[in-house]
Amino acid sequence: MCHLYCKTTDSPQAKSILNSFEGSVSIDISTIETLASYGVYIVEVYKVDKDISEKFKKLFEDKIDSLIYFIVPNEYSLTLFQLAFLLKAKTIITANQDVNRLILKLRSDYKLNQEEHLHNMLGQIVLKTESFIFFKNNELTYASQKLFDTFGWKDLSQVEKNICKQLPLHELLSQDTVTQQQLTLHENSNAYFDIRSSTTEKVEEKFIFLELLKEHVSSEDELSFVSNRISFIEVVKEKFIEQSISSKKISFMTIQIENLKSLQNDWSKVEVEGFLKDFLFEVDKIVDKKIILAQYDSDFYIVIFEDITLELLKSKADNFQHKISGFLSEQQFNPFIDIYAFDTTTLDLNDILSTLGKISNKSITQKDIAKDKLIYIGNAHDKMDEQESIKHLLREVYTNSIQIKLLNIYKGLCINTSATIVKYNEDGVYIKFEHFQGIVMKLEKETVLQSSSFSQDIKAKVKFINLEKKIALVEGFSFVNGNANARKYSRVSCSARTPIIISQFGATLSGEILDISISSIAVQLKYAKLVDHIRADTVMLSFVLPNRNSLEGSVKISVEAKVILSTCKDGICKIVCELLKDDVNESILMEYVYNRQKEIIVEVKKIARQF
Repeated sequence: MCHLYCKTTDSPQAKSILNSFEGSVSIDISTIETLASYGVYIVEVYKVDKDISEKFKKLFEDKIDSLIYFIVPNEYSLTLFQLAFLLKAKTIITANQDVNRLILKLRSDYKLNQEEHLHNMLGQIVLKTESFIFFKNNELTYASQKLFDTFGWKDLSQVEKNICKQLPLHELLSQDTVTQQQLTLHENSNAYFDIRSSTTEKVEEKFIFLELLKEHVSSEDELSFVSNRISFIEVVKEKFIEQSISSKKISFMTIQIENLKSLQNDWSKVEVEGFLKDFLFEVDKIVDKKIILAQYDSDFYIVIFEDITLELLKSKADNFQHKISGFLSEQQFNPFIDIYAFDTTTLDLNDILSTLGKISNKSITQKDIAKDKLIYIGNAHDKMDEQESIKHLLREVYTNSIQIKLLNIYKGLCINTSATIVKYNEDGVYIKFEHFQGIVMKLEKETVLQSSSFSQDIKAKVKFINLEKKIALVEGFSFVNGNANARKYSRVSCSARTPIIISQFGATLSGEILDISISSIAVQLKYAKLVDHIRADTVMLSFVLPNRNSLEGSVKISVEAKVILSTCKDGICKIVCELLKDDVNESILMEYVYNRQKEIIVEVKKIARQF
């Protein structure tokens, strides 16, 4: 529980509540910029103005599932109630309320809120990992993504036409029942399913779950040692109950095939399933003294250990990474296997499932859990050095004739076309490219290679290029940190040097625009002390852009922005600003970026005619 106040606190109720809940803290909001997550917040504030309202809004912007209570003094203002309403407070606490009854209510509210949160979270897991269809008043209204993936259909009408007609719907909808049946999939192959119908609290709503039965579709060496997600959760629940009478704790090692969907796009279903079978047999062989190996999601596996230290858990995970990387180096596939070691000591089931969900959807950060609980072991490819890993990736793409893409960003314009590696050697590769891409490669003397089979984009230098034959020799490879064209909106460089003023509280910085989009601007300038003070701050940007619709031929723009990146080297700094929402300026920038893109395309086409 967290008690929040502004500079002063004198509520006896707040003091009694804090004393009744173990681990409670009391914080003056004037001393903080961020707020940790707690289950319950008690807010004690007597005077509310715009600054305080904005401060509370910022502190609570990501506190979705917490309970918030406001202590209201005898003399209060309407703005206090407005703030309570804005933050979606559970209720208000008045000065004459019985403290003992209030504490009982808080405990009851908190328990119900935790149960509801866990229920919602489990529901989200079911939506992502279970294959089911949903009926309301005997009409099909929803099908899960897992069902679409399993059967190969793309929309609800196809599900109704091709799946529902195979089911004994009258029986399944009239009562809760379980049956087994062979169903036809999208590619006219057949598989057996365990089919279960279940009515919700509302009698007119019905779920029908369809679980693929492995014993009917697998060979004699089926993966019976791999448990499903439901079995995993049941084992975890069972171990939590056992913990109440023993000191044994459980811990996990998670294994995620990050690019499974890309592999499924590049290879046939038979080839991918064959690899997965061999991979899981290898995992089972490497990892010893485990309770279970479970498939938690289509690309996410979890190994449960019991009664081992964090040091031993990390040692097991390191050993697994080393051995599985050796196995992967012999495969025709290039799967990216991410590995975590996860110690659950002191964590409850809610924390565990939440953390596993974040690892699975790649949204985990060190802020989510203590560093001594979750350790990122790395990717299986991490055991190779950079050059060895790049050679391996390029060789596999060439050997298996997998198409790649080339990326060049010319004056901010992304040029990203398909290409093929036609010859491979240890020093470089020969690439067949499209003409427009080749023009920019010749101008920039470099390019970026992209593929779903690459763990990272690969930067390369152009050693030789023949535009007539559309062949280039590239070498000097290195990994690109992040995605080379990961940008929400297209950016362009200006046609001429464009000065810009960055101002804050009367102080100013002068620079020039490096590139610009409808949502951000990158600025280059000489180092000044002010640069160190505006990181993550709001600033005002002022600059002039050409505009054909203006009588003067240009338009002056002043727009608020937030500094999101600031780097300096050798006295020169680069500052990236995210523009705050402004419909008028956004339309001007949109028109400018669009016109500038057309100019760059015309420019490249003119250059192309010279070759």
